[in-house]
Amino acid sequence: EDQDYDRIYCVFDQDRHASYQATLDRIRQTRLSKKQNLQAITSVPCFEIWLLLHFNYTTRQFGTGDPESSICAEVITALHKHLPKYDKGQRNVFSQLEPNLPKAMQHARQLRKHNQTNGTNHPSTQMDELVDYLRNLRQS
Repeated sequence: EDQDYDRIYCVFDQDRHASYQATLDRIRQTRLSKKQNLQAITSVPCFEIWLLLHFNYTTRQFGTGDPESSICAEVITALHKHLPKYDKGQRNVFSQLEPNLPKAMQHARQLRKHNQTNGTNHPSTQMDELVDYLRNLRQS
């Protein structure tokens, strides 16, 4: 088939979603069966871990407290130390964070190495891989 695209990115987080692993499996199966360049870009426990990495490196295990509370709320609480007015879906957050993007990229790679060594994915993000791809695309 002729395709008008090179890649498809599915960006999502884990939080406490029961279907997280099933979604990853479905993306993997779709890639294999349809030979599409479908990429899962995940953040565990949530997207805000990527935002937090713009300020500091952390391997903190979020969500170890009350199982009824939102794991993401814990990450946002940590993020509020750096972005006191941050709210999910806030506009212009990326323009505020852009000066710290190199630091976030470095922290995400460092976290990935840590997680590979320790056999975990909590916390983690692959947003740096998407940002790398988009930056390279813009330069070509």
